[in-house]
Formats: sequence, structure tokens, C-alpha cells
Amino acid sequence: MPVSYVPLRGPIVSGHARKQVRKELRRAEASGGGFAVVTDPAHFPPLLEEMMRLHIARFGERSALFATPERRAFHLIAAQRLGESGSVRVNRLTVDGAAAAITYHLVWGDRVLFYSGGLRTDIGRTPGFSVRVAAMLAAAQAGYAEADLLRGDHGYKDRFVSEVRHDVTEQVVRVTTRATALGTAALVRRVRRIIAGP
Repeated sequence: MPVSYVPLRGPIVSGHARKQVRKELRRAEASGGGFAVVTDPAHFPPLLEEMMRLHIARFGERSALFATPERRAFHLIAAQRLGESGSVRVNRLTVDGAAAAITYHLVWGDRVLFYSGGLRTDIGRTPGFSVRVAAMLAAAQAGYAEADLLRGDHGYKDRFVSEVRHDVTEQVVRVTTRATALGTAALVRRVRRIIAGP
């Protein structure tokens, strides 16, 4: 399965898209809002609750990620615990005093993994795209090498200067003397059955 990622040491989006995002961020700042990266776990609960509310409002039954109270509680606990080790970044774009978009990212080494997000669709702008671009620029500035957009074919990924790696599953068999003996015995039994016939 293809996995898109954006190398953060090069261009993240086209020049036109970057101008569009800068314009959106200036508009947000003019309204008293703006972009922020939150890494303090003490601030995660209200941000993630708002993100999950926005996510559910947008996707409804199409997304099971935050569909039940138990799943939402799990994410709040997981973010808190992972955040204590510096493994979570929450990005927020505020417009007119309210969250326009919030994204939830996990950190693994020098990668930022774009896990999920929520956004308002009623403000007539591109808050989801703007918060993702701003998050990537902030991650690059913080020294991260890559923004991993995770698996799945989502249209928004086409707007980034991304590369693709393939998610490969491999099975490895550990060859031991016992495993070889068992395999050989099974093969001998099978051959004998074939020779003996029905």
C-alpha cells in the first residue's frame, strides 16, 4: 500500500499554495487568532476533544476513529501518556476566536506522523490545508526531517510535494533444527499419502 510523505528539507508545497497559506494565516491573525503548535500534555484534553468533535461533525458515520466514548477516552489517555515523552504535537489554527482546524500528530524519531484532524467547513477558507502546511513548516523549523501522511489515498495529499514509499509486510521464518525436522517429517508424510493414493 502506498504511504505518502513530505521531505521537510525541501519544498513542501508549490509557491502558489505557500502564498495562499500565508494569506490564510494573515487573515487568521487579523481576526485575533493564528497558528500554534502545542506540545504540553496539560493542554491536550480540550484541544483533542474539540478536534474529535470537528472530525465527527464532518465525517459522521464514515469514520469510526472517534465514534464511541471509549475510543475518544482512549485517544485522550494515549495522547497524554505519549505527550509526556514528547511524542505528540497538536497544531491549531484559530479564526475569529474559535478553532478552525486542529491536527493531531505523533512523533517517531525525526518524523512527524500526521495521525488525524478536524476542521470547520463553514468558514469558506482552507483551514485543513493551511494548518497542515503550517504544521509542516513548524516541524521543519524544529528539526524534523519528514512529515509522514500515513497510508491511504486521500486527495489532500496531492497538494504536497510528496514522495511515496510502499508499506510492505514480510514474514520471516526462523530456521532451527527442530523446525527443519518437523517440516521434513510433514513433507515425508505428504509424499507417502500421494504415493499410497486414495
